[in-house]
Amino acid sequence: MNPIDTLSFRSGPAYSAAVSGNSGTRRAAAASGDDPQRLDDVCKEMESLFLQQLLKEMRNTVPESGFSETGSGRKMFTEMMDEAMSKKMAEKGIGLADVLERQLRMKM
Repeated sequence: MNPIDTLSFRSGPAYSAAVSGNSGTRRAAAASGDDPQRLDDVCKEMESLFLQQLLKEMRNTVPESGFSETGSGRKMFTEMMDEAMSKKMAEKGIGLADVLERQLRMKM
């Protein structure tokens, strides 16, 4: 099994858009063919998606205090904030993108 296939932790519109309807491995394989920068970008995007999912799950562990209202607007804001934070965190990186890129280059 390919490394990206084993990390299919995300389902939904953000992940679908990230992999453009194909498996992540196909996108990474296409990226590594002629453009090494493209593979790097795909791996960083995967790291960002992982961090976004991590933030979401961490937030789910915090009980609601009742201090502020909960609703669809707040949920949307929280999701957008998590997405922005994950992209910012991925700029510096946690090392996942480097590991993915190294593993994919060995497989191709």
